[in-house]
Amino acid sequence: MSRDFDDDEHKEFITAAGSWHTDPADGHWDEAGATISQAAWRLHAWATVTSLCEGNFGFVPDNYLSSIRAETDLTAFELVSVVLWERAGDGYVIRDPYMLDLVLRADDYVRQTRGWTMNVKNNGRS
Repeated sequence: MSRDFDDDEHKEFITAAGSWHTDPADGHWDEAGATISQAAWRLHAWATVTSLCEGNFGFVPDNYLSSIRAETDLTAFELVSVVLWERAGDGYVIRDPYMLDLVLRADDYVRQTRGWTMNVKNNGRS
């Protein structure tokens, strides 16, 4: 992800498989998905994996976003606008059940097939 909002990753878009249509509280899940930039999709995936490794699975703290060399404000706003993330305190809650499940399944697969463990901090998945 580059530092510039005019880079190719912010100009090319993809449709994520499934997203909350308006508000997760109303229980309406839209299978058609949300359209977001490739930069937002990349941030979403990396932040979800990092949240597992850092022991705060499903939460992306502001200090994580600040540590990324790229500008993340607009990209995080994109994820909030399609309700894949929700602002909460000093960070964001990941509201995407597909991504959360995918990361957990990938972690389990790696553990089972390779006997390898991630450097997980305090989240009950060591």
